[in-house]
Amino acid sequence: MEMADALCITKADQGNEQAARRARIDYQSALHLFPPAPSGQVQPVLLTSAVSGTGVAEVWKVIEDYATATQQNGYFPLRRQQQQLQWLHESIAQELETQFYADGAVRARLPAVQQAVAAGKLTPFAAATELLRLPGGLRG
Repeated sequence: MEMADALCITKADQGNEQAARRARIDYQSALHLFPPAPSGQVQPVLLTSAVSGTGVAEVWKVIEDYATATQQNGYFPLRRQQQQLQWLHESIAQELETQFYADGAVRARLPAVQQAVAAGKLTPFAAATELLRLPGGLRG
C-alpha cells in the first residue's frame, strides 16, 4: 500500500466543522502507527472548505514545501525514475497483450481454450501456454 504524502479533509464547513476536526485528530493519530514516510516528510492533515476558501492556501503551501524538500533530499527524482521504469514495463506489457490478442491464430483458438478452462478440462496455466506457443502467440 502506498502512503499519502498529505491528507486533506474537505467540506470543513456548513455544519461539518466539528466532524472534520474530529476526523483530522483521528487521522493524525493513525498516521503515527505507520513507519516514517520514505520521502522523509511528515504527512500533514489539513482541513479545507471550497465554499469559504478556508485552508486552500495552506494546502498549496504544503504542496510547494513538499516539492522543494523532496527535490533537495533526492526523493523526488528517485520516485520519478521509479515511475518512469514502471511506465516502461506497463507499456511493454500493454503492447505485448495487444499484439497477442490481435494475432489471427490466437483469436481463432481463444474461444475453444476459454471453454475448456471454464469446463475444467484445461487449467488456466496450460491454456495460456498453449496460446503463447501458437505461431503468433509470442513464443511460437
